[in-house]
Order: sequence, then structure tokens, then C-alpha cells
Amino acid sequence: NFSELKELRLVFHLADFLGDDKIAFLTTAIESLTTLCSLSLKFEYCDWLGDLGLEYLNSALQSLRNLETLKLQFNYCELVNDKGMKGIIQGIGNLPLKEFQLGFENCNSITDESFRKLRDIFSRGMPLERVHLACNISSTISEAGINYLVEGFQNLTKLKFLRLKLSNCSLLKGLND
Repeated sequence: NFSELKELRLVFHLADFLGDDKIAFLTTAIESLTTLCSLSLKFEYCDWLGDLGLEYLNSALQSLRNLETLKLQFNYCELVNDKGMKGIIQGIGNLPLKEFQLGFENCNSITDESFRKLRDIFSRGMPLERVHLACNISSTISEAGINYLVEGFQNLTKLKFLRLKLSNCSLLKGLND
């Protein structure tokens, strides 16, 4: 019986079996954990995790009304893109989060659009105290995307800790001049 569970951490590494259909099953279980205060989900090299799986995950997050810490990593998940991230990002705006971590390293279908969505959500004045974002800068992310993040961070009035890990910054024109 997990009815009083406060914290859940799951790691899926090289989980070829984990597609959108399995995420639907996982999120149904997560939805029942209404006392959860902290959720950490790490997906690495999950080649079959895509937009539909992220949509299921976002739906599950909405039932976690006590969630203060959310850590999501989608590293090397090739099907993760702006459409799936948009749902996750919009969904966090409805949660009482104090800590948010989002990683999407080597997800080459993430563009400035995801960063713009983050800015828009952060601009709502969320009660976030801690933010950690990690991503690879690919040719799909420009200086505009970074500027969106900076604009969003400025609206987080309770922010005490910010960690921004940007890899491959040499692809950003102007930052290395």
C-alpha cells in the first residue's frame, strides 16, 4: 500500500521496452499517489518515449496537488520534442512547485519554442525557489531561446537557487566572441 508515499524516484536507462503505451500504465499508477510531495523521473536512451507518453505524464502530474518537487530528465530520448515538452511545461504552471528540474540533453528536436513556453510559465510568478535546467545546445536552439529563459527567470521572485547547464554553447552565435 503506497497511499502515504511522499517521495518517488524512478530511473529508466536503456529501456527499449518503454514506449508511450507503457508510460500510460506508469502514469495511471502515479495518479493514485495523491500524497506525493516529490517526484523524480529519469528517462535515458528511451527511444520509444514520445509526445503521447509526455501527454500521459502531464495528465498524471495534474492529480498531484501536493507536489513541491518535480525532477524530469529526458536525456537521449530522440522522440521527445517541443510538442511533448509544451504539455509538460504548461502542466507545471498548475502545481505548487518549489523545486523544478528539467533535463533534455541530446534531445535534438527541442527548439526555442520550448524555452519560450518556459518563459511564459515562469512569467506567471510561480513560487519556485529552486530551478535546474540542463540541455544540449543544438542547431535548433538559438540565442533567442536563451533570452526567453533569462526573461522567465526574472519573474521568479522567490528564486533562491538557479542552475543552468548548457552544453555545446559554441553553437550559439555571439556568445563566444
